[in-house]
Amino acid sequence: MEWYVDVLRETKRGHKRCQTCRYVLPEEYFNAKQGRCCWCDADQKYGAPVGTYSRLMLLQDGKCAICQRPERRFSRLCMDHDHGTGEIRGLLCSGCNSGMGQMEDDPETLERASSYLRGQLEGQWPELYRVTPGRPDGAEDAGLMLKLP
Repeated sequence: MEWYVDVLRETKRGHKRCQTCRYVLPEEYFNAKQGRCCWCDADQKYGAPVGTYSRLMLLQDGKCAICQRPERRFSRLCMDHDHGTGEIRGLLCSGCNSGMGQMEDDPETLERASSYLRGQLEGQWPELYRVTPGRPDGAEDAGLMLKLP
């Protein structure tokens, strides 16, 4: 895996050893002006102990805790935290992190969004809003129509 860490081996071509956590990572994981990796930068940014980000990466198998997509080369996972307490919850991709933020980290809102996507809000919306493909006259051209009562 691209995020593979190795604390014992010497650095190999295209890789560097972080001066803080001592992990050997691809060069793109480093800030050009600092000797520490982006994982240690995240630890420092959130006041977390050194190695927090890297331990979460290993625990989550290098994937977003929500969508399970792996960290990508130019899109690092975000350290998700509770804005009230500062407690670190896990690592999320930028899309999931933004989505949670847009819903103000409210579990009830997120549950309603999940129910909405699963179509489990039956009875909340009149039949007028049920959108079905096709046309009422059976014509072939594609389109959407509202199913009226």
